[in-house]
Formats: sequence, structure tokens, C-alpha cells
Amino acid sequence: MEADRVEQFKTDIEKMKLKTGGASREGPLQIVGALLMVAGIVMGVVGYSSSLDTDISVKGQLDASSYLTLAVIGVAVTIAGTGMFIRYSLAKFLRIWLLRQSYENQSNIERLVEHNG
Repeated sequence: MEADRVEQFKTDIEKMKLKTGGASREGPLQIVGALLMVAGIVMGVVGYSSSLDTDISVKGQLDASSYLTLAVIGVAVTIAGTGMFIRYSLAKFLRIWLLRQSYENQSNIERLVEHNG
């Protein structure tokens, strides 16, 4: 019974001929998000640790400020990568969930029409 429902669901989804062109880009964009997270963390750690290795002179203070700026940019890149990763990770799940909800609602409507008709 359950296998029949799954096959019926797949058949009905194929009949809907939905545009799924954006779904082919989700995997690579999810990977880009993960890479941005890692790169941002590395940039932040390298920038911060480099700012600690500067001397007390004026030039050293300017170098430290530059390295801290790099660290802050690394944090921003990490946040952007995290957002990208979460967005594209949830997209496929939510798409299938919405299709399933639509299918079940249509099945319930058909059942009610048959019962009341």
C-alpha cells in the first residue's frame, strides 16, 4: 500500500511538469556557501593572529589595524556563507514538503467530493 502511494505520488508529480531548473544549481551553491564559511573562518583567524604579531611602533599599529580589518571581513564572509549554505540546504526539503502537502490536499478534496457526491 505504501509503495503504491509513493509511486502514485511520483507519477502525479511528473504529470505536473513543474519547472525545476533552479534545483540543479542548489548543490553547487550549497558547496560555495560551505567553502565561504571555511574561507571566512581561516581569514578571521589569520587576520587576528597576524595582528598580534606586530610591534608597538606607528607602522606596527597600522599593520595591526589592517589585519583586524581582514579578520572582520573574514567574519562577514563566514556569515554570508552560512546564510547561503542554510538557504540552499533547506530549499530541496521545503520544495518536496510543499509538493507533498499539495498532493495530500488534492487527495483529500477528491475523497470528500466522492463521499459527498
